[in-house]
Amino acid sequence: MTQKKNTKTSAVKKKTVRPVKKVVQKQKAPVKIEASVEKEATQKPKVLVAKKTLFVEQKTPPKRKPPVIKKVVPVEVKTVQVVDKTPVKVVVSARDAGKKKKNLASLKKKAVDGLQKAIHMPALDKEVNLRLLVPNCVTMAALACGLSALHEAFGYNWKQAIYYLLFAGVFDGLDGRAARFFNASSKFGAELDSLSDFISFGVAPGIILYYWTNWNGSPISWVIVLFLAMCCAFRLARFNTMLGKELPSKAWTHFFTGLPAPGGAYMAVMPLIFCLAFPNATFIQNVFTSSTVVSIFVLASALLMASRVPTPSLKKIHISRSKTRGFVIFAIALLACLVARPFPSLSVMACAYLLAIILGWVYFHLLSKKT
Repeated sequence: MTQKKNTKTSAVKKKTVRPVKKVVQKQKAPVKIEASVEKEATQKPKVLVAKKTLFVEQKTPPKRKPPVIKKVVPVEVKTVQVVDKTPVKVVVSARDAGKKKKNLASLKKKAVDGLQKAIHMPALDKEVNLRLLVPNCVTMAALACGLSALHEAFGYNWKQAIYYLLFAGVFDGLDGRAARFFNASSKFGAELDSLSDFISFGVAPGIILYYWTNWNGSPISWVIVLFLAMCCAFRLARFNTMLGKELPSKAWTHFFTGLPAPGGAYMAVMPLIFCLAFPNATFIQNVFTSSTVVSIFVLASALLMASRVPTPSLKKIHISRSKTRGFVIFAIALLACLVARPFPSLSVMACAYLLAIILGWVYFHLLSKKT
């Protein structure tokens, strides 16, 4: 009986333990329900998004073919020169690569005409005003004087050769002023001026001295003549590249970079000018007719033209109204001396120019220290 009771009590105990487990399961059940709710909540937006994407796809129009991109054919037009020496390039693009040349030519002409109207310049196909040709005519006169100086040197006419060099220098100074006065500055005029200066002041002085000093047959003398021409060409090329650029400092406003081409030519010809000015002075004749002295003058002028030594410039010197009367009197007296006694006056002017180069170099260094 006792054993039966024990089995009953154990069964009862087991029965009593089972409900406790059920209670625990009931407490865990709400957690499972919350998890299922969260899953449903997270799944709902996915369904909505899927519906929206389907709805949008129905509204999109059908796909079209991509547009055909036509090739662009650029046509470069001639550069049009503005007054301040800034070239402007016009590029016309034809959208259709299969267009004919006539259409491209018409587009090119329209673009050039429009640009010329914008900068107030005459059209290329119309008549050009004669005032625009005045600076180029003056430059051609300087070139003619340089060639005439060579012709006179071949005939041993030294005075006429120096006269033509003087006139070439005068015309070279007038062509730039004429271009600014008539508002006709152009790149073509600048290049033509450089070519004229090379022949008049780079080639002619060396040939004149080559025949005057009896250097015929001497290889060293011919090398000196070539060196003068090369230095003059280098100086002119550097001058063209510096057009339109800003000066490195304010001290350069009244100075050239190196000796200008006309000044270099007259410096090289100084021995001949001294001998023509004083034909009866034996000392001057003996000194300045020697080949060594002539070579020194030619080499010095060539090196000064190719160098960056500051030399005085008269372009930006302005005379006040109170001093104009004195300046006019001085200019008239100088012209009278040149007409009456040309070569003695030129020799005095040559000495004054050499002194001005030395004093200008000193003054430039004083200005550069101040600035």
